[in-house]
Amino acid sequence: MNIKDIFMQLGHFAVKDGSKTRFWVDTWLGNKPLKARFSGLFNIARRKQNTIATVMSSPNLYLF
Repeated sequence: MNIKDIFMQLGHFAVKDGSKTRFWVDTWLGNKPLKARFSGLFNIARRKQNTIATVMSSPNLYLF
């Protein structure tokens, strides 16, 4: 286990407005990034680097 994994298990951070946290890539919900928890959805996502703020404010599903 590397230092980042240990920190992510023991620490936490605030998402706040979601403008600096990536929806699929960053660990913000649970102890794994969503791309690891939902790999099938991640594989078909068009914009894998979108932030939480972008995804949650979009009325269109294609932005995921």
